[in-house]
Amino acid sequence: MRRFFFGSPAISSGADGDTDPLASVRRLHCAVRAAFHHGVNRDPLIELRAVSCRRTGAGVESCVADVSLAISPASVTVLAGADGCGKNLILELMGLIEVPDSGEIVFDGDGTNELTEDSRAELRSNRCGYVFDSPFLLSSFSVLENVAMPAFKISQVGPQAAQARTEDLIAFTGLSEFANAKNLPPALQHRVALARALVNDPAVVFVQNLDGFLEPQDVPAFRRLLHGVPARYGVAVVVSAGTGLPHAAGERRIEIAHGRVLDDILA
Repeated sequence: MRRFFFGSPAISSGADGDTDPLASVRRLHCAVRAAFHHGVNRDPLIELRAVSCRRTGAGVESCVADVSLAISPASVTVLAGADGCGKNLILELMGLIEVPDSGEIVFDGDGTNELTEDSRAELRSNRCGYVFDSPFLLSSFSVLENVAMPAFKISQVGPQAAQARTEDLIAFTGLSEFANAKNLPPALQHRVALARALVNDPAVVFVQNLDGFLEPQDVPAFRRLLHGVPARYGVAVVVSAGTGLPHAAGERRIEIAHGRVLDDILA
């Protein structure tokens, strides 16, 4: 299995005192993109148009019935509902993991229903990041190597650019002191997964079952990180969660029940 090394094990602390010009350019790019999304470009990033879908997994049926939604760039959206309500199926449809039985999914202005599986996979790899219930980290890799891996395997960027991206994200997620660690508690493992999801500069990151994979005391800090993603990186965040997750300022909350949109609230 290929390993990734950048020459120096030192991890910078982020913006303050950073001497890496590539890191500075990346932060400027992200700030401009975020400002552009917030101030000018409000066309939807993702649209579900009268989408219906029914799937069965592990003996449990999940369905979405005639759902129409639009997700804005550089925003935070929570899909909230009880187990089996269809929120995770909606998230998987938005993330191009599932294909609707009927209706249309539009990503950044382009229809996706007729894409081949290879084209869908390429779009997912280049434009989407994912944080699932399990972080799916490689146990033989350090934090730094886990975060950097997609930059090599998918973006195929050079070592210097990969280092700049990785160091910035490790600092953002509060993992600088653990950069070379391999065994972390679950709460920190999901921070690694978030950094990895962002390393290829996606348009959107999908987070599945936010209040299911973390202990209750760890949810607020991770949620604050998610709220910081649009402002710092210009990336939209879509989260699925149970009904017990309280509404937070600055996020849109879409209540799902029986495969349909029950309520749509912007704090």
